[in-house]
Amino acid sequence: MDISSKGFALKPRDLRRFDKKRVVFFNGDIGIIEFPWISIKRKEGYDHSVVDVPNYAFNEIKRIENGKIMIAERRSHGSALLTTGKGVKPYGYKRF
Repeated sequence: MDISSKGFALKPRDLRRFDKKRVVFFNGDIGIIEFPWISIKRKEGYDHSVVDVPNYAFNEIKRIENGKIMIAERRSHGSALLTTGKGVKPYGYKRF
């Protein structure tokens, strides 16, 4: 399985591939992935000193979006962050 396939369970290190994509958290906050951080949107703009990506922040991610396309989604806190198979191109070169 690959990140571009449907049903791939993402890990925190896989967020590197989704740099500059939008993140929606379970509490309703919206952020942008700037690996290895996630900037959270506030009223006055984006807070750049926010969250390092370890497991406590990764488990709070509900969706990863690229514009209107949902790249990955998590149903609940306990479930895995699964890709939808849309919005990510497969690798352009053969990996071994």
